[in-house]
Amino acid sequence: MLKEFLLAALAAFAFSGNAAAQEVTVIGMGVDRDSAVKDAASFAVEQVAGTFIDSRTLMENLVIQLDEVYKKSRGFVKSIKILDEGFIGDEVYRVQALVDVDDAPNSALVDELTMIMQLNDPRIAVAAVGSGSARNKSVEGVLAESLISAGFAHILDSDLVFKNVDAATPEGFKNVQGIDYLVFCRCSENSSAVTIPDHYNTKKPVATDFKNIRTTLSVDVIKCDTGELIGNFSVEGTGVDNGDEPARRISVAEASKLAADKLTVTFKRFSARATQYLSFTLIAADASKLEKIIAELRDIGKVDNVRVRELSGVTAILAIDSAQKPYELVSILKNRTKLGVFVENMTNSSCTLRIN
Repeated sequence: MLKEFLLAALAAFAFSGNAAAQEVTVIGMGVDRDSAVKDAASFAVEQVAGTFIDSRTLMENLVIQLDEVYKKSRGFVKSIKILDEGFIGDEVYRVQALVDVDDAPNSALVDELTMIMQLNDPRIAVAAVGSGSARNKSVEGVLAESLISAGFAHILDSDLVFKNVDAATPEGFKNVQGIDYLVFCRCSENSSAVTIPDHYNTKKPVATDFKNIRTTLSVDVIKCDTGELIGNFSVEGTGVDNGDEPARRISVAEASKLAADKLTVTFKRFSARATQYLSFTLIAADASKLEKIIAELRDIGKVDNVRVRELSGVTAILAIDSAQKPYELVSILKNRTKLGVFVENMTNSSCTLRIN
């Protein structure tokens, strides 16, 4: 009976507070004061989490992940101020609390939520090429494994992706369907013989069978729907061993490990930044409705900028700078426009709308 009452009551409660702020006012309920405060903390974290997790991510296999976040909610809370409290009847204790949730980009909460988002999205292709555009599958494998270990679930099979490219360059991947981000790595190496001093002639060192190979990896991380370069870095690894191939394996492994660490940090920083770049495709019944809906998008207070990237007849592709998710902007747009807005497709960073 108590459980049913709580579920019905909690479903009716609304939360207050700015979605971008750390402080939120929530209602918590339980059988005693402590459990009610814990409930308030969990709901505060859930409200903040809602600004990071979109409807596409909330799939059945991720509900357990989110439940674990809410169970650890007290660890993400900086302070709780009780505004009002007391029993409702004889069994339910109710608190109204002002909760300060730590949502800084490097906070434990954002780390948890970032990993959850990455479990479902995005789809990442890893391509590594050397001289003459020859693939380096060893580098591809290390980078792919590092992304999987970091929580990314959709790392595409490089062999299948390469079958559809025109050339082993970033531009060659632009027509490949189903890639959200491309990790493109250029590999180069410098080899030299290892020598030792000649005790009889110091000006003439003695060559050995050992090789010193320095491998350089230059990595570009590209957001495919906009062509935006979200990360760019270079690393070097050195290998010394008896022969070219053993030395090369050591240097490639060292450089790949360094690149993998930087790659994970690149995605983490990009996913945690406040403003993201969204791609909206609008298909309108006529040109006047297209112009009107673009103007209404520009008037939304939560949008920093709207750029028309392509315009053809009654179809427009827009690049939108906003801290909001696509479904949030579409919801706002539907509430303010008199035109009919219908969603044909939506992802974490793009959507297609038909305007009637």
